[in-house]
Amino acid sequence: MTLLPGEDLKAAFVAAVLELERRRDAINALNVFPVPDGDTGTNMLLTLRAAVENVPETPAVSDSGISVSDLFAGLAQGAFWGARGNSGVIFSQFLAGMAEALTSSSACSGGGLPGDSLERAFRLGADAAYRSVGNPVEGTMLTVLQSLAPAAAKRLEQGETDPMTLWEAAFDASSEALAKTPSQLPVLRDAGVVDAGGMGVVVILGAVLENLTGRVHLDPLPADNGSGLEFPGVITRGAENRAGQNHLDDSLATDWGYCIQFVIQTQAGEMVQALDPAKIREHLASAHSGSAVVAGGGSAVRIHVHAADPAPVLSYGASLGALHQITVDSMDHQNQRFVAEQGGEISETADVAVIAVVSGDGLSGLFLETGCTRVVSGGQTMNPSVQELLDSARASGAKRTILLPNNPNVVSAAEQASGGDPHIHVVASRSIPQGIAAILAFLPGLPLEENLASMEQAISSVRSIEVTQAVRSATIGGLPVKTGQYVALLDNDMSAVDGTPEGALRRALAASGLTRDGLVTVYVGVDGGWRLAEELANGLREEIEGIQVDLIYGGQPHYHYLASVE
Repeated sequence: MTLLPGEDLKAAFVAAVLELERRRDAINALNVFPVPDGDTGTNMLLTLRAAVENVPETPAVSDSGISVSDLFAGLAQGAFWGARGNSGVIFSQFLAGMAEALTSSSACSGGGLPGDSLERAFRLGADAAYRSVGNPVEGTMLTVLQSLAPAAAKRLEQGETDPMTLWEAAFDASSEALAKTPSQLPVLRDAGVVDAGGMGVVVILGAVLENLTGRVHLDPLPADNGSGLEFPGVITRGAENRAGQNHLDDSLATDWGYCIQFVIQTQAGEMVQALDPAKIREHLASAHSGSAVVAGGGSAVRIHVHAADPAPVLSYGASLGALHQITVDSMDHQNQRFVAEQGGEISETADVAVIAVVSGDGLSGLFLETGCTRVVSGGQTMNPSVQELLDSARASGAKRTILLPNNPNVVSAAEQASGGDPHIHVVASRSIPQGIAAILAFLPGLPLEENLASMEQAISSVRSIEVTQAVRSATIGGLPVKTGQYVALLDNDMSAVDGTPEGALRRALAASGLTRDGLVTVYVGVDGGWRLAEELANGLREEIEGIQVDLIYGGQPHYHYLASVE
């Protein structure tokens, strides 16, 4: 029996990352279905790169290298945690299905990959990909993935067992399936493209095959446009054949809402119920969106969903476990960029994107509703890296980006990201209230320099209060603090200590210099009390005639209350 060594497959997937990186712009150019909610080529590249980086090193005691089962287990786990976008989540589940098939094969656990195991892996991989989608649609990457196993099975029936021959048959089938996607989806035909996710699958399969066989299987990309691979009969879109204005007008008339992605993770234990992807998918699809992709199970699931309002989606996720890797993108802004790139009639307001670092479902929704293109999950105890900020800025698709760090510990990373890219600018907000003031001052129609100046001025006009609980005893700013007491920071300096969070907030507000014509906005966190905050607000209104006090649900962790004083 011919076996495909795990070490050879490992090297082939490394080569596929490089090939996908080379061709990602061409794949991005095809991304018009179901909505322009990110760059498919970039998302699949980041997903595959995370998968390959998670593959374990070859054991020192091994003579044959890494086993096929260990290889795909590593790929699947890495892809799950690194998945980006709809296409990335679906592809991660394809790898998870393959890993399930190969882990249960005794031949793969101790040696290479036999042909019959490859056919089963393709089949289980496609099944897992379909299960992850709430409403599967043909003519997408799902159709391309489903074409692999039947092609391999046909070769097996003919007596062919060489896994590389079966892989080649699957690649040929994927190319044919991709060519048919415009006839299956009118939106692809109208836009003049093949499916972007399907193209990504073909590139990955073809790159693996080229590395294994040493023969060229991927047609060269056209040098003068981003149209994709030149398969016979495939509709592609290049510079001379852009999407029609009617298609673009229809796109602009659609209210796309938000693209929301995050991971739910529960703590292991007898009292914790396992996460059920099917129930989560059903809830999201019925309550929030027709585009719900849910991957994983047990103690962790990854969510990709489209919704008009991100807050209920994130609140639902938080009710099931801890949320990680939260990203929320405005698809309306993304759609504007897409139309502009296609030469459609649209203003230049999409040239500048504002990205905020935010923690809390309510606050995330607030920043997006008031002008942010994208939010990055982070803040106290969870500072995003320079690379995460760079990736978010580049993923926005805008020519220039303004970063709002919203935390003193994030300012340095934001400035370092700006130093590495002249198109990234930082408005050094050191608190959520400062960030909100800055985004409210942002006007898309103004030149960048004027926006930066007005946002900086807005930051200087607001006082910020943060209330949290002390985790250790200390003396800060001359004030002794005991473990468990509540402290209030006024403009990042210690201001008050109290036995209750409301008491600490009230003391800090008094120290901020409240006036009759002032405006106080209190953001209630997950540990804050809405009723107690209302009592505090009513008390301020009675004490200070004419003062305006607003309460907003922020949902932020760690801080019971945030407040701004203007």
